[in-house]
Amino acid sequence: PESRLRITGRSTTTAPLELMLLGRKPEGGHAGNFFHEIEVKPGSWQIEAAVDDFRKGSANATQAPPTTMNLSHISIYTINTDASLEIDSVEVLRE
Repeated sequence: PESRLRITGRSTTTAPLELMLLGRKPEGGHAGNFFHEIEVKPGSWQIEAAVDDFRKGSANATQAPPTTMNLSHISIYTINTDASLEIDSVEVLRE
C-alpha cells in the first residue's frame, strides 16, 4: 500500500518546504533519514507527499525508503527562508 503525508499549514511567503522522515528498521536500528522538498505559496495550503518520493540523505538523492520501516519522527521546516511557517495538521495516510 502507498503511504503518504498530508500536511495543512500556512506561511507568509513562497518558500521551499523540506519534509524529513526518520525511520527505524522493524528489527531495530536506524533505517535512515529521508527527505522531500516541495514549494508552498503564501496563505493557507494543504500538501500531500508520497513516502516513495522521499530520498535518503537529501531530497536530491536516489535511494528511496525501504519497503517496510517504522516511522519515528517527522520534521517540517523552510530552507533559508523565514516564512512564518505554521503547521495546523499532519496526517500519515495509507491506502
